[in-house]
Amino acid sequence: MLEIKKKVIIMRYVVLGIIIGVIFVLSLFELDFVTKKKPKMKINIPLLGIKDSTVIINETHIHHWLIFTMILLMSLTNVGIDRNILEVIRGFSVVMILHGLMYADRFDFEVI
Repeated sequence: MLEIKKKVIIMRYVVLGIIIGVIFVLSLFELDFVTKKKPKMKINIPLLGIKDSTVIINETHIHHWLIFTMILLMSLTNVGIDRNILEVIRGFSVVMILHGLMYADRFDFEVI
């Protein structure tokens, strides 16, 4: 019985991550899935190679679905982070991966 209760609690955090992910997608992107379209909000973090919400490393465009695939894989290692936070990260990452894979240019890594 205790094991089932733990799984229900874990699923609540995954669902929370999914809800946060859907809200993030709806607020930052639009649901028309137009390729090469910039998000509503421009994020610039030069240290990470992010310019106008686009990650470019060595003249290669890194899509958000690929970034969140790596984050999801890293979250499976369970290293040093609270389990509940990891579950939220996993739910959020799944939404971002699915969202990114819906674009027609999902495998186009050419810089715009």
